[in-house]
Amino acid sequence: MKIKIGLIVLSIVMVSCLKDRILPLAPGGDPPPPPLADTVKVLTEGVLRINELVASGSTLPDEFGQNNDWVEIFNPAFNKWVMLEGGKTFLSDSKNNPTKYAVQKDWYIPPRGFLILFCNSRCVENQSINTSFGLSSSGEDFVIAYRSNPGETLVIVDQMTYTPYDFTRSIGLRPDGVGTTYFEMIMTPGAPNQ
Repeated sequence: MKIKIGLIVLSIVMVSCLKDRILPLAPGGDPPPPPLADTVKVLTEGVLRINELVASGSTLPDEFGQNNDWVEIFNPAFNKWVMLEGGKTFLSDSKNNPTKYAVQKDWYIPPRGFLILFCNSRCVENQSINTSFGLSSSGEDFVIAYRSNPGETLVIVDQMTYTPYDFTRSIGLRPDGVGTTYFEMIMTPGAPNQ
């Protein structure tokens, strides 16, 4: 009997410790913030990676039911969440204008996790980030930047330049988050690159 009670208590403790790490299953819900000690808030170069990109020919519908350009951001850390802090994290399709779109609210990426954002010129954040710009099929840049306060130095967290490619495929890093060479591959949104 003591063993059963001990297992029940242990199960309750484990569930209560892990509850902040479990993302909601309902679409459109905001994930709960992870414990503060496990979260990287100040973004520096390389803390996030542009892992995969589709500039044309997407088969992934956004929250509005339209197949649009998308970018997959990857958190390469094994034990830290990363927060894209609203008003301080920027996304752009131009290295000359890296603050083109300011992320509106806080978004969390778990360790070794992915965040898909849509480049569909809608400029809203509900179930996902929908930027104020689209991606050009003729090639351009994609930039993630961060500034902790107005007037402080803008940090380029990651950036890439792409050229036209086979638009039945995506371009991405292989393995996830490693290197600077992007390869054509099958589209794998929210999953490891192949």
